[in-house]
Amino acid sequence: MFPAGLPGIALLLLRVGVSATVLATGWNTQVPVLVLLVLVLHCLFLCLGIFTPLLAAIGCAFELVCGVFMNHQSIVASF
Repeated sequence: MFPAGLPGIALLLLRVGVSATVLATGWNTQVPVLVLLVLVLHCLFLCLGIFTPLLAAIGCAFELVCGVFMNHQSIVASF
């Protein structure tokens, strides 16, 4: 699942960073609690490497929707 050594640590840090960004965006917007629970599960699966390509695409879509339709409260859209 993860490469050994420093590449594995770098991959884990990358996944944690992406998950933290998606979770912070959901936390800062006014989304229902159910959506927050789904985001927490999404971030957990992304960090563990389960369904990574699908979850990365869903995370990108979530960031785009938050940036465009939710008063630009996306972490990524603010840069």
